[in-house]
Parts: sequence; C-alpha cells; structure tokens
Amino acid sequence: MTDSSLPSAILGLVRHRRADDRIGRLELVGALRARGFFLDVSDETADRRMRAAIAVLRTTTEEGARIASTSDGSGYWYARSPEEIEVCAAGLASRISSINAAVRNMRREADRLRARPLVQENLF
Repeated sequence: MTDSSLPSAILGLVRHRRADDRIGRLELVGALRARGFFLDVSDETADRRMRAAIAVLRTTTEEGARIASTSDGSGYWYARSPEEIEVCAAGLASRISSINAAVRNMRREADRLRARPLVQENLF
C-alpha cells in the first residue's frame, strides 16, 4: 500500500469507533498492517508514521478533526458531538501549554549559561 492511501485507511478504521469502543494504537497499527501498510518496518516506526498521518488528518480535513483521543492513551474514536471534539482539543491544548513551559525554561537556562563567564572546566 502507498502512504497516500494511509489517511483513507485510518479514517475507515476509526470512523465506526465510539468513545466507549476505542481502538488502541497497537491495535490500529495491526489493523493497518493487515491492510498492507507498514509491512517492512518495526512497530515503533509504524506507530510513529500512523500518528503522523493522524496529525495531518486532524489539521487538514474536517473528518480528521473528528479523530479523537485523550492523553491517557486509551485509543482513538470518531467524535460524534462537539463535546467529544472539545475533550480532545482540551487535551491537546494542555500538551501545548506543557511544551511551552518547557521551552520557556530551556531558553531561560540557555540565557543563564550565556551570561556566565567562561570557566576552564566548561571547556572539557
């Protein structure tokens, strides 16, 4: 199978799932493998490629915006209400906040290190 048909396959597998009948990441990878995807890569690589395809779907298509999940890793489902979409969006927003906090702290530390005079021990 080609990578160009991967988004359609993902939608086909997730579209019939509900919040109380989610499909887990490994289960979704297995279902995609059964359809001819990811046959030559590890589970880790397949999972990463699948999640990347889901991210593209979520950001570029109306149907993809309805692929829901939560941060607890319990799986994917197809949101059928605005409330389900909002639950997923809130989880993503929380991750953004956490990542932004880490970026701010890393930049503060980089600035702090730049402000320190160069010490001989820092050269090795």
